[in-house]
Amino acid sequence: MEHQMNKEQAYKLYIAALLEDIPGMEAKRAEYIKGQEELYQQFLARASKLAAAGADVHAKHEVLMSPMEGLKNPEKKRAYGIFPSVQELDSKGFPLKKSEIKGAEAAKAELWKDFKKDVDELPTTGLKDLKRYSIKLHTLLEHYASRLPSVSQAHADVSFFDFNRLRAAVVYSLCQLEQEEQQEEKAFALVRADISGIQNYIYGIASKNASKNLKGRSFYIQLLGDVVLQLLMKELELVDGQVIYASGGNFFLLLPHTKKLQATLDLEGEGSFIQRLQKALFKQYAEKLSVIMAYQPVAEADLNQSKPEGLTQAIEELFQEKIGRAKKRQLAFHIKNTAHFFDPIEEEISAQRHDVMTGDMISANERRIWSWDRTEDETETIEPSYFLKDESNLESDEAEGDSFLSEDSAMQIIAGRRLREAKYLVFSVDEKIEELDEVLFVKKTDRGITRYSPRESSAHLQPLRYAKEYGLAAVDVFITKGNELWNKLDRSRVQTIWALKKVDEKSSSSIGAELKTVDFITVYGGNSIAKIKDASNPKPNRPYQIRPKTFEELASNLLTEQQEEQLKNKNREKLEEGLFTRLGVLRMDVDGLGATFQKHIPYINAEQKSVRPHLSLAYYSAVSHQLDWFFKGWLNRIWEDEETDEKSGEKISEYSQIIYAGGDDLFIVGRWNILMEMAIKIKDDFERFGCALAEKDRLTLSGGLAIVREKFPILKAAEIAGKLEEQAKKHKFEEDGKEALRKKNSIAFFSKHPLHWDTEFKLVYHLYNNLTEVEEDKLAKQKGKLPRSILGRIQGYYKMMEEYDGEKKSPRWIWMAAYDLGRLSKSYNDSGLEAPENKEEILKAKNALEKIKAGIFTNKYTGVNGDDNFEHKSHYHFLELLNVAARWAEFETRAEDAREMNQ
Repeated sequence: MEHQMNKEQAYKLYIAALLEDIPGMEAKRAEYIKGQEELYQQFLARASKLAAAGADVHAKHEVLMSPMEGLKNPEKKRAYGIFPSVQELDSKGFPLKKSEIKGAEAAKAELWKDFKKDVDELPTTGLKDLKRYSIKLHTLLEHYASRLPSVSQAHADVSFFDFNRLRAAVVYSLCQLEQEEQQEEKAFALVRADISGIQNYIYGIASKNASKNLKGRSFYIQLLGDVVLQLLMKELELVDGQVIYASGGNFFLLLPHTKKLQATLDLEGEGSFIQRLQKALFKQYAEKLSVIMAYQPVAEADLNQSKPEGLTQAIEELFQEKIGRAKKRQLAFHIKNTAHFFDPIEEEISAQRHDVMTGDMISANERRIWSWDRTEDETETIEPSYFLKDESNLESDEAEGDSFLSEDSAMQIIAGRRLREAKYLVFSVDEKIEELDEVLFVKKTDRGITRYSPRESSAHLQPLRYAKEYGLAAVDVFITKGNELWNKLDRSRVQTIWALKKVDEKSSSSIGAELKTVDFITVYGGNSIAKIKDASNPKPNRPYQIRPKTFEELASNLLTEQQEEQLKNKNREKLEEGLFTRLGVLRMDVDGLGATFQKHIPYINAEQKSVRPHLSLAYYSAVSHQLDWFFKGWLNRIWEDEETDEKSGEKISEYSQIIYAGGDDLFIVGRWNILMEMAIKIKDDFERFGCALAEKDRLTLSGGLAIVREKFPILKAAEIAGKLEEQAKKHKFEEDGKEALRKKNSIAFFSKHPLHWDTEFKLVYHLYNNLTEVEEDKLAKQKGKLPRSILGRIQGYYKMMEEYDGEKKSPRWIWMAAYDLGRLSKSYNDSGLEAPENKEEILKAKNALEKIKAGIFTNKYTGVNGDDNFEHKSHYHFLELLNVAARWAEFETRAEDAREMNQ
């Protein structure tokens, strides 16, 4: 080889590439390429061409154009940009018309000034510090440059951060290739990993305990993906820039195609990384969870677009075929290597314990078994019942009334609690866990039995507990506030430290001081939860405790103050007899994102010139980054916002809990009507995030909302929501009996009628708002309101229509409905029409009835919510949509009655 490249040199060139094209950083960049100037320029030229899709890299764009604008319609002239600012959870992340963006140049200059100041404060000496320095530099670049335009002529819609990190990753990959004796013809590889079985694992818990564990369980899965990625990065000596995206239990990487990569991901290779990983996963999770990993070699020409469509074809091959084959190979591997799984259990029955959370038998492999003790005063303690290294306590430690938990279930519950106050996530490698027991647990002795109670400030998680047993690095994760544990950890074994920012916690524009302690700064979505003051068990020095709401309490219609009083008086059961409570489970995700990426996505500039002929890796990274910001970040801003549910006047955050949000999907539990309003808000903000373009030109969302009784099994509710979401995604809007180009972009919540957001739902929401303005029949005419019985009448008409299924034009039900509504409308003529104080209201109610009658009779309806041009053209009959609105309104009015009864 002409150049002998060592690790230190590779890190230096990577750091220099991260600093490339940043104003004021020329001298610092020169320090890192000293003695390697020629090699660096060679690598940089190749990396620039690859990252820029073969285009010029000396362009100067005024602002970052929104990457969302051209995703569905690449031929569209770009008009929306993003104001230069640090990356926070603020509205500045939403696109504006470029003509509305003022002061961009001054804002960019200020950002680079702050960036330089923070970079100058980062110390670095030696190889290990170079690695950590590169991580911190990557974090700074994300903070300051995620809303700045790249220098690529073809990538005005890609941020400086996304472009530079990719270019630097290619430089580093070229350094790694220099160490190969013989390079492959296809010098690069795209690597994809998916965690399989996530949904069944998360929801596979006992319903009565779901609210205790669901949040921590979801978080645990995200950590598992992070740990697997950390292990792979350690195995292959990767840098953060090589990670195109990592979210939602999967990740996507651009790596050099080396012999080591091939050996690492060879499932048939004896002792390979992927083989050891699968064994460690199976020992902990059995068949419930697995990681599917595959790679696709790509030539440099595929990436720099010298070869048209090469990248698109490579991604399609990897995502559709390679991952599919990897799943089949993995199944065969487990069948071959886990024959003992089907052997009889040899443990004595008396020594077996079952996890009360999942119902699974607790494995003898556990280091400790936990007890979940619910005492007479209804308080709970979760503590290690015994350490398995001291099995003499096995029988004597069993206390009547205790329930047992596996290590995973116990730590998931504790993690859910600790997340509320946590400041840091610490990823530590090969830490001596036994030595940390004294700071993780409080040792107690009761009747000669040793118990260990977890401290209130920290939690220790092992998403891959048996990694070390199979020759992998043991990555432990600690959730901490930065206390005794923080000081006890061996910093030489700390891999990375993440600062967990609360959604409502703003950073100063400068984050350099923070990076002296941590490596990454992130927002973990949903770590704030709805709480309640529980006065049911007052103590002398504590009249109540503040605790998270259960799912039943999320579904409740009681106001917070009244809940406190009812809990204090222990009168809940009697009170709830008259309540109407329903729990909602909402699932939503982006429509057809994978299919969209498989299309060729050029970039058309403001002059209508095509300067990027096809999909590029930089653009792929930019869109993924943007979507993660919306789902992982902004969604939590919606939840935290002071904005309230319009009908109940209550805050969204008081009656809902975000279980998962990230990547391109979400899962939320809460009171049904709160979730309906939240779904509308999410849909509206996502539309704004997509530049408020016409439907065909932007990404859309579909979702399913399961509405169930508050004690309904959460696993079944999640399945129902998933099926409703599938219905929504299969929905096609048909206009006047002809299939339109509008597909998906729908919401389903009442069984068989998924609604297209922009048409059918728009009409249903309009009708629903009208139908909730009802009054008891005796007072309706006097007050100028619709009678409450109209809700039952509409549903009765719909039942008649169903009886004539296939004969929707049958005159019988149409004429009966028209006649009935006509009589009702006519009765308003003698109801005080001349009275000046309610004349307008009575006319409004009468007109609403006439319009509903005409809609049923003619199957036509125009004008909704101030949109006079709206026309009902759905393949659904008007009565079908009216019935959905009536059912929705009936639920809402019953819920309103419950709230009024308890005021």
